[in-house]
Amino acid sequence: MRMFPNEEERTVEIQEKLREQFEYCEQIYRYWFEAEKDHWAEQANLDSRICVMIGVLHVQSFRLFRSIVEQCRRGEAFGARIHGRSLFETVAALLFIMKPTVCIRLEPILRNGVRKFDSDGRPATKAIAIPRKQSVAKDRLSREMRSLLYMGHSFIENQEFLRRCENTDGLKTLRRGIRAEVNPAEIAKIESDIGLEWSYVLRNPPFSYSGLKNQAACEDAEQADAEVVQHDLQLPVTRRPRC
Repeated sequence: MRMFPNEEERTVEIQEKLREQFEYCEQIYRYWFEAEKDHWAEQANLDSRICVMIGVLHVQSFRLFRSIVEQCRRGEAFGARIHGRSLFETVAALLFIMKPTVCIRLEPILRNGVRKFDSDGRPATKAIAIPRKQSVAKDRLSREMRSLLYMGHSFIENQEFLRRCENTDGLKTLRRGIRAEVNPAEIAKIESDIGLEWSYVLRNPPFSYSGLKNQAACEDAEQADAEVVQHDLQLPVTRRPRC
């Protein structure tokens, strides 16, 4: 593609000025390519579905990392910042699934002391992050449950996107592609596995796979010390990261 005025000169200037930083990024990227991964994957003893999901997110994170570095080489800081946010969300998704302990409590939403239900019979429910020391057994989500929540959120997000496309003219090709990704039977199976309460959480604000609000989680993480963040708080998780 045609370059912008002075883009070549500016690119050379940036690479010379930040040579050490770019070399460091290259070392990180090379290590990821060359490091032995199968040994640790075999020792993890995880369900095959979790392994596949983690592998996809892992590769996606380094694709984003490479894009960020390449954009920085060309002085495209604005685009690199957008990809940086996507990288953050991808890593947050990885940690959400892989952390040893994630504690989220489901509580009923009451109006005038009465719990409401949606049109499909799902009870109104909200998710709250709970410190590990204050949690009970049902608050501690297994990795299998977290992977189901992530997959369920992905499927429901595609389903909702398809619904919006169906009501918009001129999107026939896009609808055909999204429709191929939406399998009502799979969605119904996952919602059956996670239960009606979690199904309600995924289908309602804040529309995240953890049920947590991003901003609240960010503020907690910034104010907490490293040990609390590592063990007790949930990292910010918003929308499902996209390639």
